[in-house]
Amino acid sequence: VKNIRLPANRSVLACQSSYFEALLVGRFAEAHQKEVVVDETSPKAFFAVLRYLTLGDLPPKEQHSEVYGLASKYGLEALADYCKEKALARQTFIEAQERVLAFHQLTEEFKEAEVH
Repeated sequence: VKNIRLPANRSVLACQSSYFEALLVGRFAEAHQKEVVVDETSPKAFFAVLRYLTLGDLPPKEQHSEVYGLASKYGLEALADYCKEKALARQTFIEAQERVLAFHQLTEEFKEAEVH
């Protein structure tokens, strides 16, 4: 991934994902290659997917959106659902914070207008 080698066990990946099964065990050229190049993502996001596949670890919150896209592509429905739920919850929380901040700013402006 982006010139960074991330070692992974082919059998584990193939057992956990139909995408990787087809890629690594099927008739694709990658099945016969020692290394597979992955360029569509960041090393951190792909490493998060590898950790999920091999250890069951869930990605950190700052990677939910990017990992969601990979999980969807690789047929990892449980991971995709988790990341989607967490990303939406985070977005909702950020939007709520922005609304509260805007309300406080508006309140301060209103108070200043009353004084003058």
